[in-house]
Amino acid sequence: MNFLKENWFKLAILVIVVGMSLGVLNYLNTRNTLVKQEQDARVLQDTQNKIAKAESDKKEYIANRKKDCLAIYETEGKKFNNVTSWSYDESTDSCKVVYAVKDKKTIVQCAADFAEAKKLLPEGKPVPSFITTDYAHCVDGTFENTF
Repeated sequence: MNFLKENWFKLAILVIVVGMSLGVLNYLNTRNTLVKQEQDARVLQDTQNKIAKAESDKKEYIANRKKDCLAIYETEGKKFNNVTSWSYDESTDSCKVVYAVKDKKTIVQCAADFAEAKKLLPEGKPVPSFITTDYAHCVDGTFENTF
C-alpha cells in the first residue's frame, strides 16, 4: 500500500502513456487499412477502365474491319458481275466475298465431289468444315474468296 501512495503519480503517467500509445497504434493501424482499401479501389478501377477500353477498342476494330470488308465487296462488285454477298468473320478476322459460278454443278455432281473428298480423310475422322462449306457452295453454285 505504501508503494501506491508513493508512486501513484508515476503509475498515472504510465497509464496515460500506455493509453496514448495504444490510441496512436490503433489510429495508425486504421489509417493503414484505409490507405490499403483506397489503393485496392484504385487498382480495381484501373483494371475496370482497361477492360472497358479493350472492349471499346475491339468493337471499334471490328466495325472498321466490317467497313473494310464492305469496301472490298464493292470493289470486287465493280470488277466482276458475279459478286453475290460478303461477310466478316470475327473469329478468323477475315472478309469473305461470295461469287456465283457460270456453270453450276448438279447436286449429284456436288455429292460425288463431297464423297471423293471424304475418301481422302483418315477413317473415323470428322469432315473438316472447309469441305462441308465447299459442298454447300457447290450446291448453291457459288464460291468464296477470303481477304
